[in-house]
Amino acid sequence: GVPEAEVTWFKNKVKLSSAHHLHDGLLLIPNVSLSDQGLYSCKAANLRGEVTESSQLLVLEPPRPLPHQEDLTAVLFSTGTSPPSVLTSPSGTKMTISPGSSALIGCAVDGHPTPNITWLYSGKPLSLRHHLLAAGRILQILNISDAPEGEFSCLAQNEAGSLTQKTSLMIQEYQWSVNKLMACSASCGHKGVQMPQLRCLLDGTEVNISHCKVKPKPALQPIACNRKDCPSRWMVTSWSACTRSCGGGIQMRRVTCQRLTAKGSSVPMSNEACAQMSKRPVDTQNCNRQPCVEWVASSWGQCNGPCIGPRLAVQHRQILCQTKDGTSVSSDQCSVLPRPLSTQNCWTDVCGVHWRVSLWTVCTATCGNYGFQSRRVDCVHIRTNKPVLEHYCSWRPRPANWQRCNITPCENST
Repeated sequence: GVPEAEVTWFKNKVKLSSAHHLHDGLLLIPNVSLSDQGLYSCKAANLRGEVTESSQLLVLEPPRPLPHQEDLTAVLFSTGTSPPSVLTSPSGTKMTISPGSSALIGCAVDGHPTPNITWLYSGKPLSLRHHLLAAGRILQILNISDAPEGEFSCLAQNEAGSLTQKTSLMIQEYQWSVNKLMACSASCGHKGVQMPQLRCLLDGTEVNISHCKVKPKPALQPIACNRKDCPSRWMVTSWSACTRSCGGGIQMRRVTCQRLTAKGSSVPMSNEACAQMSKRPVDTQNCNRQPCVEWVASSWGQCNGPCIGPRLAVQHRQILCQTKDGTSVSSDQCSVLPRPLSTQNCWTDVCGVHWRVSLWTVCTATCGNYGFQSRRVDCVHIRTNKPVLEHYCSWRPRPANWQRCNITPCENST
């Protein structure tokens, strides 16, 4: 302009010092950094007026590793989760983890604009069950056992460039351990053995033995232990049979003092050697002290029970449980003895009976549906032919004493 304009520079509408002003209205920004980003304006003014022109400066920073792990550790803690966590790095990191557990993997990068992060597994897109946290900067693997041997990587990209960081997760293996022994099976003698105790370990810590079931078990060899002479002790045989089955008897056993050696033989010792260790066991005892009992049956009663067939009836008798001196006791005390019968069949002339029927009477009608005829039915004695009470014949069905008859249509009368 005429006269020559005076140029003033502004950043984000704030006036800049003239330290970097150059001739011809230029502004020099040496060693550009992210803080230099903003809206730059230059105002040219003279006596005749002024004009302002502006330009937006965008500073790009390619993705780069974060200088301090704490930057992402704070984000990990903010998720409120407790799984093991690891940060990726350009050279690769490693972490050992328990099978079946979940893990957090952080992509510690910075850049401007904020890089876009893509997670890969062995160079391919993720197919495992996972969650993305903190705008994709944290990968949560839900079950690390689903992942075969491979490498996790995060690809960070923006307009200025890209960066790949990686990590490897090592899955711990369950291992059988036999470095402990069970208690010895005997304190002395010749049969004491110790079996190695089988344990399942994960990274040196004992876990439930079911985790190691898929692995072949190591061969276990018993180890001899406490192979030495035993102290003297009382040895007893089994009790003999009781001298009586009831009323009080005696049974006996043999008691000796012996010592079991480390070679497995029993050496007789004096009773005094065992008496110093413990009291001598008894060699006799009472047995079968319960009173002797028996079933006692009364004589059979008369053969006058209910008739169950021709000349066949039932008779009864009383059965009691008694001691040998004749005292009656509960039947339970005789339950182990065979119980005599309390009823039996018997022959009696009283039951020599049968049903006697007379001839049918003349039908009360010659046709139609209402005619019937009857007859006499009696229970009579076979020998005397005299009637007796009907219940004597109840063992055989009673014959019918009436029936319908002449059930034929009657002809119509004109």
